[in-house]
Amino acid sequence: MKQLKRIVLKLKLTDFPIKVIAFLTLLSGVMILSGELFLKFHHHQTHFLSTYLPFGFYKGKKIATLLFGFSLVYLSYNIYKRKLIAWWSAVFILVYVILTHFSHTKSSYPMAIAPFITLILLLYFKSYFIVKANVYNIAQGIKLALSSLFVAIIFGTAGFWFLNKKAFGIDFQLSQALIRTLREYVLLGNDDLMIRNAYADNFLDTIRMLGIISFLFAVYSIFKPLCKLEILDSEKKFAHMAVELYGNSSLDFFKTWSDKNYFFGKNDIGFVSFKISQGIAMALGEPVVAKNNLTLIIKEFDDYCNEHGLLPAFYCAPGDNLQIFEKLNYKSLKIGQEAIIDFKKFFTNTKQKKELMRIKNKFERDGFIVECHNPPNSKKLIGELRSISNEWLKFPGRRERNFSVGFFDDEYLINSILFTLKNKTGEIIAFANQIPSYAKNEATIDLMRYRNNTPNGTMDFLFLELFAYLHKKGFEKFDFGFSPIAIEAKSETDNRLKEKVLLEIYKKSGKIFSFSGLHKYKQKFDPVWNDRYLIYKKGSVNLLKTAVSVATLTGF
Repeated sequence: MKQLKRIVLKLKLTDFPIKVIAFLTLLSGVMILSGELFLKFHHHQTHFLSTYLPFGFYKGKKIATLLFGFSLVYLSYNIYKRKLIAWWSAVFILVYVILTHFSHTKSSYPMAIAPFITLILLLYFKSYFIVKANVYNIAQGIKLALSSLFVAIIFGTAGFWFLNKKAFGIDFQLSQALIRTLREYVLLGNDDLMIRNAYADNFLDTIRMLGIISFLFAVYSIFKPLCKLEILDSEKKFAHMAVELYGNSSLDFFKTWSDKNYFFGKNDIGFVSFKISQGIAMALGEPVVAKNNLTLIIKEFDDYCNEHGLLPAFYCAPGDNLQIFEKLNYKSLKIGQEAIIDFKKFFTNTKQKKELMRIKNKFERDGFIVECHNPPNSKKLIGELRSISNEWLKFPGRRERNFSVGFFDDEYLINSILFTLKNKTGEIIAFANQIPSYAKNEATIDLMRYRNNTPNGTMDFLFLELFAYLHKKGFEKFDFGFSPIAIEAKSETDNRLKEKVLLEIYKKSGKIFSFSGLHKYKQKFDPVWNDRYLIYKKGSVNLLKTAVSVATLTGF
């Protein structure tokens, strides 16, 4: 029943009411700011309603009103994003604004029209606001506000207690000092105070500024985009267990890295490994789950993203399950291919190529050797490899990347299987590190780096020796990694201008990073090429947002 209600709600949601409410919220904020900055009301001529409003509420303190005006302008964007916390905030502010206007003379009544209509629409369309706030963000905002309030109370109460008659002409009791501090902090002010010197004036301004700053930072903390979730140790253990149980690719190794967020399906059927960038929840590959639960966890992840104002996408997904994604309102864009080397074919035919044999014989004749180092590796060895890595990174266009690949990290490489290539003097000139692949009988590597002055064929020889070692260990194939080329849209909208422009930009960026050169290099080892896709929500605008997110996350 709950699932049916959610589906019905999605069907009736349209952008139009939300756009109208967001616009009216913006208009209300602009009108409040205009009213305070450019219009003059006679606050001493108050309405009978003011008799029943506490703490001088009816006076409409200018700073507080301006803050609320700016807040409505800011909230209008979050209203458009259907954030529930924005709904509550806007309702609170609009009630305050309406009461303030009705507590003045009749000349201020027209200023309450837009806020009143906005409030009615917000109340009527409350069910549209389904985007939940991040509990961690709210907690941070509350902690910040309470910390600021504590500092203000200590500072203000002590100040009023010690300044007393010299500054204000009143000998304050401790309780009076506390109350007056709170009034200044929440911008209600103390109209009966007679400021006798500049120090007293600065003292009051400081308390007000603490109130304003804490308000602004608390609002920012509550509404800032969701980026990184707190992950419990038990959740990390579950993710590792799920990878061991359901993992089927070399990407699965990076799905449990500390830079990722985890979304767990109901009843712990599996998980989605993702990062948030540009409002996109970018999953790495497909969900880690049993095949028969794939559709269910994608739906659940889709609902989770809707509830948190995120757009879901899947990077570098295989083509096996495209139909499942298409049925769930996704589209796919081919962004490259994964090179898989079949060792049986390689050692039967490919290795006999004249070019590869020439390289192997030359390097063996010149005294080059490849060594395998099992973890834990020494810090001395890691220091030598860091020197090689730093030299390699100096090439134009090279830099540390992440998300779907690793980066040079001492702790990471200390615990990796390393393959090093030494010249005849014993100097290490190149290296690669092996990582687990969760595909059956498959091996793979992550980093592969070399010194700038290495002879031609250096990496070829390293890979030939590495392949031979892995083949003897019983591996049947080798994942040679992803090559982002041969990009093409797989949908009925291939002829759309925005998609064509996007594909052209992606291809041009490939020239900067020598994507086609990487593809050609791997081709000499005769791999089988498996297509990889970017899976995104329908629409060219969504594709553009997703592409920007991919570029940000991967460093391309």
